Amino acid sequence: EYTLYVTDSNNGCVSVSRIVITQDITAVVATITGNAELTCSTTSITLNASGSTVQGTASYLWSTGATTATIAVTTPGVYSVTVTDSDNGCSAIVEVTVLQDIKPVVATITGNSKLTCSTTSITLNASGSTVQGTASYLWSTGATTATIAVTTPGVYSVMVTDSVNGCSNSVEVTVTQNISVVVANLVGNTVLTCNEPSSVLDASSSTVSGTISYLWSTGATTPQITVTNAGVYSVVVVDIESGCSNTKSITITKNMSDVIAIITGNQILTCETKSVTLNASGSTNQGTASYLWSTEATTASITVSTPGEYVVTVTNTATGCSNSVAVTVGQNIVPGIVTSGSVILCSLDAAFDISTLLVNNFVAGGTWSDDMNSDGLTGNMFNPSVVNLDNYQFTYTEPGACGRKIIVNVSVNDDCVVLPCATIDDISKVVTANNDGVNDTFIIGILNGTGGCKYEVNIFNRWGKIVFESKDYRNNWGGYHNNSGMTLNTDAKLPSGTYYYVVNVIDTGGDRLKPITGYIYLGTH
Repeated sequence: EYTLYVTDSNNGCVSVSRIVITQDITAVVATITGNAELTCSTTSITLNASGSTVQGTASYLWSTGATTATIAVTTPGVYSVTVTDSDNGCSAIVEVTVLQDIKPVVATITGNSKLTCSTTSITLNASGSTVQGTASYLWSTGATTATIAVTTPGVYSVMVTDSVNGCSNSVEVTVTQNISVVVANLVGNTVLTCNEPSSVLDASSSTVSGTISYLWSTGATTPQITVTNAGVYSVVVVDIESGCSNTKSITITKNMSDVIAIITGNQILTCETKSVTLNASGSTNQGTASYLWSTEATTASITVSTPGEYVVTVTNTATGCSNSVAVTVGQNIVPGIVTSGSVILCSLDAAFDISTLLVNNFVAGGTWSDDMNSDGLTGNMFNPSVVNLDNYQFTYTEPGACGRKIIVNVSVNDDCVVLPCATIDDISKVVTANNDGVNDTFIIGILNGTGGCKYEVNIFNRWGKIVFESKDYRNNWGGYHNNSGMTLNTDAKLPSGTYYYVVNVIDTGGDRLKPITGYIYLGTH
């Protein structure tokens, strides 16, 4: 309330006037709504001041210069608005800070590799992408999973979105492929023979684009293998980089048919068969045969003239298979035996050349043998005066393995000798002292006592011990002993067996003639 006093200076009059002054300063309440965070998905927000409190009509003035109740903002920052009440002119200012979250998404794809013959599918993985919240995925294939499996080469991309701010990012990879063709090549001898009992199988000429590896059906991993058995062999040739492979097989056969070597032909050398032919042409062989003898001959047959072992090796010239066989050529040299001439000599005759008794076609240079040990043969000369009266045989052997044996006979008697007493006509060969009247005593012939000759008889056992002797024998020995050294009676019988006798003839002058000797069999039972 205000009072005004007015005084007139002239008259001093005074006038009084009163006025009441009121006031309307009701505060304006300014507000801004709609403030939010700008993100990759919320790129614009509306700030709204229409909710401000005024008495009358509000007017607005934004820091951007806008005068509308609302403004749209797309950038972060501090925004303010002045709200004025039309009734009292009061105003108020309010501000908001607009924030922004557009943190980028880092999209990544892992697992990319090269498609090969061994790697026919790969997994592309985007789960390692960086987001604030939960990631969602959209692949160029349309898949929405974190991973996809691909089997064909090409460009693959994924869009990764952050659930918090809606930000997203894309990344792509190029999947390549290496499926180069592998050409397996396998060479080697396909037929095993005795000449080539093994075969080298070689796969080193196989074609690959990278580094090569090998795997054989035998388990070997080398470019080459050596085989010795028939069968089917295969090799897998692998390109290590691509894993691509190719298989090649080869069939190995074996031609090692047995060769059966045989030798035919007479294999005994004789005096009539001086050489033999050994023939190996009958050997069993499937192909063409070649021959190699131990004599170094290369013919199917050979002729040999010396005994010994002969070996032939028969070889199949196509396969090299061979077999050997040996034969022993024996020798059966049996010289021929020829009985030639004979002669009768007297004990007083001169030495005689018995070679004159040989056959006319005898071969000179041979040797003589005294078959009966007469001791009268020197060279080819026989002296009858130094031997007993008897029949003698001599053999002439011609030189050489097949030399004949030529037999000649010489008989020596004493027909040319005139003795003063009678000689023995016959001598017993057997005495059977059993008193049967036959061969009961040892008879040395007709004893002629009138001639004045005496006969001394000595009988020896098989060990040369004298068992009987008589200085004047009278054909009376009947198998008993009288000079054996045994303490037996003189009429004790000797054992049965063969005994040796010596008969000495003493003529009337006391001279001893040549002894007569021989064997006699005594049977006492």
